[in-house]
Amino acid sequence: MPQWLGQKRKIICMLPRKFVFLFLTLIILLAMSLYFPRITTAQSEEARLIPLSGPPEPEISQIFPAHNFVIYGRAGATVTDRDLGTEPNPKPLDEARRAAGIVSGVTYRPIPYALDTEQIEFGNPNRMPNLETFFEFGGTVELLTTADTTLEKYDIIMSELMWGVDQGLRDKTGTITVHARDEDGNLIFNDPTATPPVPKEIDLHIPLLLSQEVQWIEFYNTTDREITADLSLLFTPFVSHIEREIVETHGDTYVVLDALSTLFGGRWELPGKSGRRPSTAFVSAYRNIDYDTVENPDLDRDAHLAAIPFGSYEDSWEKTPDDGRRNTVLAIIVGRNLVNLPYIATPGTKHVPEVYIKSLKPAAVSSNKVVINEVRNDTSRANIDWIELKNTSSRAVDLEEWELGIVTNVGQDKVLVDLPPYELGRGEILLILNQHPHFTDLAEGVNIEEAEEHLRPTGLRHKYFVSEALDLPANKQFVLLLRSEINQNGRDAAIEDYAGNGFFSDGFTQFWPRVAQRRPIDVADFGNNTFASRDQAWARLRYEEDDGHHKDAWEVVETQGGLGYAAGADLRYAPGTPGYENNAVKTQLENKKFPAPDVEYDDGEISISEIMSDPGPNGNQVQWIELYNSSLTQAINLKGWELEIHNLEDEERTYVEGSFAFEDAILLPNQALLLVSESAATDLPSNRVYDLYRRHRRELGLTRWPRLLLNPTAFYLKLTDPANPNRSGDDIVVDEVGNLKVEGVTRSKEWDLPQVNPERRQSLVRLYGKLFKPN
Repeated sequence: MPQWLGQKRKIICMLPRKFVFLFLTLIILLAMSLYFPRITTAQSEEARLIPLSGPPEPEISQIFPAHNFVIYGRAGATVTDRDLGTEPNPKPLDEARRAAGIVSGVTYRPIPYALDTEQIEFGNPNRMPNLETFFEFGGTVELLTTADTTLEKYDIIMSELMWGVDQGLRDKTGTITVHARDEDGNLIFNDPTATPPVPKEIDLHIPLLLSQEVQWIEFYNTTDREITADLSLLFTPFVSHIEREIVETHGDTYVVLDALSTLFGGRWELPGKSGRRPSTAFVSAYRNIDYDTVENPDLDRDAHLAAIPFGSYEDSWEKTPDDGRRNTVLAIIVGRNLVNLPYIATPGTKHVPEVYIKSLKPAAVSSNKVVINEVRNDTSRANIDWIELKNTSSRAVDLEEWELGIVTNVGQDKVLVDLPPYELGRGEILLILNQHPHFTDLAEGVNIEEAEEHLRPTGLRHKYFVSEALDLPANKQFVLLLRSEINQNGRDAAIEDYAGNGFFSDGFTQFWPRVAQRRPIDVADFGNNTFASRDQAWARLRYEEDDGHHKDAWEVVETQGGLGYAAGADLRYAPGTPGYENNAVKTQLENKKFPAPDVEYDDGEISISEIMSDPGPNGNQVQWIELYNSSLTQAINLKGWELEIHNLEDEERTYVEGSFAFEDAILLPNQALLLVSESAATDLPSNRVYDLYRRHRRELGLTRWPRLLLNPTAFYLKLTDPANPNRSGDDIVVDEVGNLKVEGVTRSKEWDLPQVNPERRQSLVRLYGKLFKPN
């Protein structure tokens, strides 16, 4: 052993024990002094009751829309209660919402509204505890309502928490790197000649980032009705309250609607705790709720509640994925620069596991939410411009304060259409028109600015919105920009999608998302005039990010049998599928009993709806068979389908006995196709009449006069889809009608066809929805 070590050991041993004890005591006191403020600022052992009341009076009850969210949280340690009111000065509330990381349009309520002191301070008993420390030490938070409530447990629940952000930014000299801009907001480049040009970067030193308090709790109404309720949160540290129904606290009695305890079954850590540097993302914890089941009207309440996981169970909560979901804006302004801080959460929206919502990459377009799906830039005299928006995400998206803009040249970024408040359902399409469809060749559906009961007689359900401002230029290139916020023209902000080829050839483009880039080589070939055509439209093939210009993202489409157009529209000038999916014209039926691969058509049915079997007194009038498509969203191309026709023979006339395969014949949604024995005068448009004599006279033997299509006494019709066999290999029988029994070559009449007035020519109409009672 070295000599010096032995000497040191002797010195330590020679120290008085009393001195050693005092030394250790000082160490413990020092540690407690460093840690004590964290405890005292977070919580005390006493339960803390926080009323959730509306502005400005605490006694006002809150309204929770059916199957929707409300967020309650803190806006910051230096925000006064006067600043948090909504009337008559709503601007501070918006600033408080932004400080809390909540986007505009999301229902956000700061906590608390009314205080004894003007300043929201750490020690105030009305203040929500520091959730980070509360959950670190463990405790129970319960959602309470008044004892006289009619609400039942889990009618309102906690669905997401941003709990680890309080005082998260402690770095007094934190550095954030951003692109330099001039006074007009344009980028400044170090090397503008590079490909792409290299922007100048500057390091911002952000001092005193203390008390960035953006903690909040999201609540979800699990019912299908609007709820008005007085709610409170009860925070009880160090104690686990499991499934209690009634709480008596602070002199009153409350009913427990929901609870979260991180001490259930032993202390467990809530996911999503945030970091402590400006570059570290703030991450929320969300509850694994099966929203599809909860909101399914065909299920009972027990099934709904079974889809809501127990709030105090560790596996009921997940950390919001780092690479995906952001529905928040957390930003600070330094000089002229707006600095967005990384923030991963979805306040006010549903969590769908493993579904990508919005990238955190600051320079990317989020083309996986609402996209520009189809465009018609009409150059005919009608000038019927229209644009489709499609929600490609797995959740509904509120379009309030969204805008559709257009860039027609460098620096010319202007608003084209202000979208109305409307919740676009998942997978839903919204058609934007420049004229009311009643005055055009477009089909009428549901105007989202009118009540649902004002449906047009067509019965079609596609959604549309009329904006006379929608006027696409026919003589120049342009780019359409879809933004989710107003007043963002010319800025790298709120771009959800874009479409077009307006990448002008005068060097670098000066509008986002192609700022300072040369004209791409993979631009879609829209010609010199973006989307402009008299008889064509452009449909989106893919929805990849930052992809609205690419040649592989679009295809030109001509008429699709008139889908989306009125019955009498001129099909030469009726391209695309306005209001419908780009692939809404199906070629197969779904056999629900015997599913086959690649079967797509599953909305509605094809049926034989009316029959004119009476050839008239002289046997020389047109007979016909009507097919009906009951779908309101999909068309069907009958190409390849087969129709068998069998008749009872008699001594007076000869009748068709055979079958034929359809050529191209598109049966539109909620419309009929008339199969006629020969051409005749009709008020139906040509695309809704199928001439059997002209197309299939040889297969059916209609060349031998007076061979009739149908025997008015007895016949049998069988419609099949040979392209989609069932498991036994047989063709799917789509429909069959008639009173004729067919056994090999034997034909026999089973029952008499109805006749109202035998002396007059009359058709047979299908009685849909009537209970069949055989004689």
